[in-house]
Amino acid sequence: DYRTLEERCARCAAWLRQLGVARGDRVAILLANRAAFLETVFAAARLGAVALPINTRLAAPELRQIFDDAEPRVLLYETELEERVERACAGMSGPPLRLAVGAAPDAYERTLAAHAPDFSVAPVTPDDPMILMYTSGTTGAPKGALLPHRKTLFNSLNAQLFFDCSGRDRVLVVVPLFHSFGLQILSIPALYAGASLVLQRHFDATALWQAVAEHDVTFFGGVPTMFRELLGALDARPDRAELVAKLRFAFTAGAAIPVELIHAFEARGVRLKQGFGQTETSILCCLDARDAIRKAGSVGKPVFHAELRVVRRDGIEGPTDAWRDVAIGETGEIVVRGPITMTGYWKRPEATAETLREDGWLRTGDLAKLDAEGF
Repeated sequence: DYRTLEERCARCAAWLRQLGVARGDRVAILLANRAAFLETVFAAARLGAVALPINTRLAAPELRQIFDDAEPRVLLYETELEERVERACAGMSGPPLRLAVGAAPDAYERTLAAHAPDFSVAPVTPDDPMILMYTSGTTGAPKGALLPHRKTLFNSLNAQLFFDCSGRDRVLVVVPLFHSFGLQILSIPALYAGASLVLQRHFDATALWQAVAEHDVTFFGGVPTMFRELLGALDARPDRAELVAKLRFAFTAGAAIPVELIHAFEARGVRLKQGFGQTETSILCCLDARDAIRKAGSVGKPVFHAELRVVRRDGIEGPTDAWRDVAIGETGEIVVRGPITMTGYWKRPEATAETLREDGWLRTGDLAKLDAEGF
């Protein structure tokens, strides 16, 4: 329950404070989907420190690259990843203090039990960093996007509007928490709204539908490749109609989903909503449930708490006041300004200047078209 979560976050904060973690220090989290991941994010935030989620699938050299760049003071990692962590830290002049999570007996649980809860919260400004999340590793060395406290709040407000999330919801999170989708779009907004969270460590289509049935899940999110498997697993269940009765919708993002898949789920009683965003901004667009079929294939309309434009790429390198909004049906680049944007890339002033303009407009690098209704 929330009282227990509050106490555990406060115990984790007390432990981090004892280790010397202070404002601006990075706390690395190399964990699967488990409560300790979220507890550490909130504990670091209470100290004014910065949570550093790391992809658990990275190889040792890739981990080392992030360790060298971000210089975390503390690292929590899955016990099964210990050998990989040791190889990544070998030879570092200042390796992070490390704690294994998930062993029996669990060192993390013993650590929490050994510390009295510290309920104090360090004051921060809206622009102070809360999360350092690495992104764009598919196109080169990953860059660390600095995500401030204001972004977490206003993204949660946007998600609450689009998902109509409340304390009555039970949200299943199977996409990884080290990714913006799992952490910033599903989990933190659900906690902000007072909903229940169901965390799954690995994606398995059969296990996901079983969790939906067992926990009365009201919505979950996934990427298009997951929904292909989910369709077959749903058809294999004899209780399909009963299973989806309490499911308000499913949310897909990360790539364009085929329109025929949207219609296939609709025919089985599951409303599939599509959205669009990126690590640097979280949710930018979402298709409301009432438009999910009528506008199938669209990522929807822009979020409430941000300005979003689609502009011509001609002269895009020039001043932003020279950008021209596209005509209906014309292709342009999505740019966004507002409280949901990152403050920049960690130690990358050139990349920051290229992406985030002086007047606050952030270039997403993604192309779109607008229709006559603003979708």
